[in-house]
Parts: sequence; C-alpha cells; structure tokens
Amino acid sequence: MNNKIKFKILYIIIILIYIMSINIGIILVRGQKDVSTLENRVLSKVPKFTFQKFLKGSYQKQLEDSLVDQALLGQLMKQNIKSFESNIADGIRRNLEEKFSFICERYKMVDNKTKVYMFGCNETLVDKPDLSNFREELQLGISLLNNLISGISNVKFYFYYIDSSRGINFNDLNNDIYYYLNENINIKNQGHFKINSFEDYNIYFYKTDHHWNYAGSQKAYEELGNMLEYKPIMPVELVNSEIKFYGSYSRNAVSDKYDIFCYYKYNLPEHNIYLGNRKVDFSLNDEQIRNGDFLYDKYFNYYAQHYAADHKEVIYDYKQNNRENLLVIKNSYFNAIQNLVAAHFNRTYIVDLRHYNNFNLDKYIREKNIDKVLFIGDYLYLDSIAKGVK
Repeated sequence: MNNKIKFKILYIIIILIYIMSINIGIILVRGQKDVSTLENRVLSKVPKFTFQKFLKGSYQKQLEDSLVDQALLGQLMKQNIKSFESNIADGIRRNLEEKFSFICERYKMVDNKTKVYMFGCNETLVDKPDLSNFREELQLGISLLNNLISGISNVKFYFYYIDSSRGINFNDLNNDIYYYLNENINIKNQGHFKINSFEDYNIYFYKTDHHWNYAGSQKAYEELGNMLEYKPIMPVELVNSEIKFYGSYSRNAVSDKYDIFCYYKYNLPEHNIYLGNRKVDFSLNDEQIRNGDFLYDKYFNYYAQHYAADHKEVIYDYKQNNRENLLVIKNSYFNAIQNLVAAHFNRTYIVDLRHYNNFNLDKYIREKNIDKVLFIGDYLYLDSIAKGVK
C-alpha cells in the first residue's frame, strides 16, 4: 500500500471522526429526542456505559442505533429516503396491480350485514362508501351549517374536513368532496386532513378501526395549529401498551383482526375537565391502561376508554385568562386530541350535536363568551349537524 492510498484512508477516518464528534456534541447540547413522528416510533438514546453491557456487545449495538437516530439532519435524510422509496414502491405496486390484479384483494367483503370490507395486502378493515351522489347527500348538512353560522359576526369560524375510509374510495382517491365542501360552506378558514394513497391511510389510521391512530392524531393536531394559530406541544413518549385493540370494524364484523394499542404521552399544563357541571379526570384512563386494568372482554373499546367517549358537552378549563375561549363542534375523531387543542386556550367547550335536538349556536357563543368556533369531522359529520339543529 503506497503512501498516497494511506493518506486517503487517514483523511476519510479523520472526516468520519469529525462528523461523529459534531453529532455527539450537538446531541449533548440539544438533548436527545424521544420520538420520531416521521417513523411513528420511539428513538434510541445514547446508553449508559457498563462493562457488563460492553462485554456482551449490547452497549455497542445500542450506541450505534442511538447515533443513527439522534444524528443531525437524520430525520430529514430519512424523510427523503422514505419519500424516494415510497415513489418507487408505488410505481412497482401500480404496475403489478395492473398486470396481476389478484395479488392483493381490493374490497373483499368480510361481513355482509355490517358492510365491513378488507382492503390491501395487509388486510386493513374499511368501509366501502358509495360516493356517486355525495353532493346530494351533503347538501342538507351544508345548508344547515350555513344557517347555523348565519348572522354571527363576533367570532372566527373554522372548518376541518377529515378523509376517512367512510368518505373515500381507495380505487379512486380523486374525488371532489373536500373541494365541494370548501366552495359551499360559508367559512373562510378551512383545512383538510388529506389522504393521498392507501399507504397514507395505513400510516395514520388503525387497521381495524375508522379512527386515527396516534400518528394521525398528532398530524391533525399540528395541522389545526396552523389554522387556530398555536404552537403544537410535542410528545415526550410513545407508549406501547401491548394490548390487542379490536377496533370498530373488527367489533362490527366480529373479526379476529386487531391493532396493538399505542398512544403518545404529553406534558400538559394543569387543568380541570367537566362533563356538564360534574368534574371528571380522563387521565385516570392512562394509568389504568399502563397497568393493564382494562383487560376486559376481547372487543372492549380502548379508544373510547382512553380518549373519552362521545359526550354531549365536555369542558376543559386551563385557567389561562389571557387566552381565548374555543368552541368545538365535532364527532368522535376530535376525542383523541381534545386535551391537546384545549391546552392552547383558556376554556374549551366541546359539543357533539348528535346529543342535541335544537342547538342554538348564537346563544351558546354569547353565554360562554366564545372567541373561536371549530367544526371538525369526516364524511358522516354533517349528518350530526342535521340531527342537532332540526
């Protein structure tokens, strides 16, 4: 080996040591990250050194994993790689599915009575909505919503539409539902939880339930921050309860398919929660899940137990008198993020119109001193408005 080659090897080693030193220094100054919202997992952290771990080789492996996870710009590089891989995978999948349509089942009936279907190679349980007449189906709810807000000018209104399997067809995702809502609902500030592909859906939703999983909830919470003008609180821990969660589709079809129930933990300011005039504490659910206290029957609804069920009215009081009061008119999707969004306001009033017969929005706004009103839900959401204001 001549001196020129030796010099090149030495130069590469020095550069690598330099890069590693910078990363380690930044990790020490910045602190270690807990979770990756991109990959939906807990990140490895730099382990404590022990001779026992070193001799077994586990310390070296953990150190290697942590340096990869905590590296400067590591998440950005992974995002670019993931995007590149996804584009290639999508191209290959589309090509194969065109030639070999039998490779993956597309809308295979699981239960004829409840109309639950299985879709894709990972056998995700979904609805199969008939959207051919969506304009006619949505028109009544749109009209009632516009009438509900008509003449109210002293608050800011927001509308956030959620793509869910109840309102999309995975064989043709190019529907015009959101654009139709955007054009016809008389609210300027609108947002859209958009699903661009079936792969997208699998990242953000349960495989056996129509709701968001923890990644989808976090994404919606962050997107709402752009609308409602708050800086999102980032999770500090991803909890894997190891509990088998048989979601709404599994329960309806009496299926054996399940998800593992996982959720994010956050450090939130102190607050009180009320159901009507009764003070409650939803946080108890978290500790009971961690301790395995909810191991009831097979089809127990852990989503509702952890995030709270659908109630007529829930009030969050964060006692931040210098901040605004928020009213949220929602369906069950908002349950997973109601405590997070509420943390950015003084008082947050959460209303489910499925429990009302003649809801008077103008009166409610005046009595509760509301500053902002958020309407949030998926394709079936406008049905609840139709039921609540008639």
